[in-house]
Amino acid sequence: MEQGGAKVDDLQKASAHGYEFWRPVISPQYLDRVQALHRELAGEIAPVAAERTGHAVRWRLAAVDFKALSGHLAEMAGDSHAALLGGERLQCAGLIAFSSGLALAMVNHGLNIRFGAPQGVLTPIERSVLYQAVEGLAATIIHRYEEAGLSHLSIVRQADAHVLGESLSASREVVVFRFDADSTPWWMSVALDTDVVLHLADSLSREAAPHGRVVDLEALGEIALRTDVTLYRFKTSLESLCRLRVGERLLLPDADEARLVASEGKDLMRLKVELDARNHRAICTVAEDEAHQ
Repeated sequence: MEQGGAKVDDLQKASAHGYEFWRPVISPQYLDRVQALHRELAGEIAPVAAERTGHAVRWRLAAVDFKALSGHLAEMAGDSHAALLGGERLQCAGLIAFSSGLALAMVNHGLNIRFGAPQGVLTPIERSVLYQAVEGLAATIIHRYEEAGLSHLSIVRQADAHVLGESLSASREVVVFRFDADSTPWWMSVALDTDVVLHLADSLSREAAPHGRVVDLEALGEIALRTDVTLYRFKTSLESLCRLRVGERLLLPDADEARLVASEGKDLMRLKVELDARNHRAICTVAEDEAHQ
């Protein structure tokens, strides 16, 4: 375990640790899909962060943890910048936070300053530049959530983390996804309300479920269906088959017993088979009782 969160690689060992019963019930399969989405999100964040900071670095999902919002805010430095996400029915659907070093890099790049002073109280111009950079990063994150079925998210407010903490319900539970940048101390985190994570997990599960394609009735004739014609099925011993010699014949029962079988093995309909010896072919027609069903 690491302070402030569990390594992604260590999540499989969660059963060895005590369970906090306030945590929501999210099945491992659901959580795996949500984690996979955020691993992909790390790659989508990287080019946007490079554009906003002027530094191309690799981002990765470093930790995932269940936390009380109060504990999450307490772990962040006072000068960490945060953006509050609102949802359709939630005033606080989530929180995107940025390390002070990352926030400063975005300000310096936006103002074309190569080496900026340590971050203190931002001027109105610096704050405006930071807000625009954060909106660009947040737009990438929100767009990915929308693609996964989580809509109606938007930035409600931006401020230092401790300022936002004063106006939020610290008792709410969140799932925190922390992203780290290689070769730098920069980090950003996305903390989502547990109800939002459950909704996202459910949406991802429905998306992963197999489903058919809807077609017009007129288009059914254009769909290729792979089938086999089974003239007859019978059981016999291996010994009997081994006794067969070249030129010997098997007498098949009535051709009316033929079946049209789909490639998956399911009987589709009964056929009547007529052999056309002159043209070396078999003529199959739907049996009378099947034609009227």
